[in-house]
Amino acid sequence: MFDMLYLVSLGLFDEKDISMRGADAIKKCSRIFIETYTSSIKINFQALEKIAGKKIDLLDRKGVEESGAILESSKSCDTAFIVPGDALSATTHQQIVFDARKVGILVEIIHS
Repeated sequence: MFDMLYLVSLGLFDEKDISMRGADAIKKCSRIFIETYTSSIKINFQALEKIAGKKIDLLDRKGVEESGAILESSKSCDTAFIVPGDALSATTHQQIVFDARKVGILVEIIHS
């Protein structure tokens, strides 16, 4: 069995909109990814990394859709994927959940 993949909704304004459940999830993850192309919100990455307590890797559309980085990370450690707005607002994010579950990765979706 693989580790956990958390899809964390960030909210609609900035990094302070992350829920307490979302903040707790990213704190316990070894790797954290974020994308900012599906919703244009103001994010202070230093403040978000301070909440997480670790570096956050920014992925562009190609990095999310084609690299496989999120799923590969989830196979070896607890991983978070932070999404501005709602984590399931894009079909790409829904596909990540589908693909993760297909290979046995546990997924938790945290709405904001």
